[in-house]
Amino acid sequence: MLLYGIMRFAGLLATLFAASLVLFLILEVIPGDPAELMLGMNAQEDTLAALREQLGLNAPAFTRYIDWVTGMFSGDFGISYTYSVPVSDLIGDRVLVSLPLALIALVLSTVIAIPVGVLSAKYRGKALDTGIMAGAQIGIAIPNFWFAILLVFVFSITLRLLPSGGFPGWEAGVWPALKSLILPAVALALPQAAILARVMRSSLVEVLHEDYIRTARAKGLSKRSTLWLHGVRNALIPVLTILGLQFSFLIAGTVIIENVFYLPGLGRLIFQAITQRDLIVVKSAVMLLVASAVFVTFLVDLAYAAIDPRLRR
Repeated sequence: MLLYGIMRFAGLLATLFAASLVLFLILEVIPGDPAELMLGMNAQEDTLAALREQLGLNAPAFTRYIDWVTGMFSGDFGISYTYSVPVSDLIGDRVLVSLPLALIALVLSTVIAIPVGVLSAKYRGKALDTGIMAGAQIGIAIPNFWFAILLVFVFSITLRLLPSGGFPGWEAGVWPALKSLILPAVALALPQAAILARVMRSSLVEVLHEDYIRTARAKGLSKRSTLWLHGVRNALIPVLTILGLQFSFLIAGTVIIENVFYLPGLGRLIFQAITQRDLIVVKSAVMLLVASAVFVTFLVDLAYAAIDPRLRR
């Protein structure tokens, strides 16, 4: 198990290195001058040169890449071109919105999808199974931003139960802050829950036809115990794969959802930084999202080994 974990951790580090290199190179080839964007088209050349020197834009690309990577390890993400404040401060404030949003959405999608998928597999071929799968197909087809607008119309404008946007901050209290995250989390979670429910059903239906399931029933184990003790556990491996991928999708989905609900999270920060060509913010924020997704994948790999001992070898 230890060797398995070490190998997976080495893969994590290699993935992060490759992602940082690709991200840096992509942003390097984007045309335009951040200094000119900050000072305007009519800025004097000597002023532009001084600002480029101050921002470190005159250094070779390799030097800037090394400085950026080593700075991230020490918590120094550089200075924002637009806001003239440390990028770590900007990201730190926005993570307190985006991370709870993604975690709430992930928990919601899991809590909804796994029981629904098990129920659908248990009654496969019957009317309940058909209805659940039809609803899941609709959930997959609906874009999360359209679903978000629908939620705002129903729960904010019509019923006036939840806020339609904005974030009061955690200093305003846990419940007011969580209340502002409910609709965005549901908008992110339901499409992902539809995908996860279909995967859970398909995996469990396949497992229920295995020989060891028939053996367990022949030994006198009840249908319910066989389903949960032998069926669901062995069906969870592909589900864990989707869960790891879903966290990445949820993080990426915050870019759209946070703009729909005007949430001051990482997604909205990245969107604003792109429009303002604040490349140091874009690089650092996107790299943080990539690191989060890769780390979750690493945890999923460890969960594989915990569920299936064969993978430890």
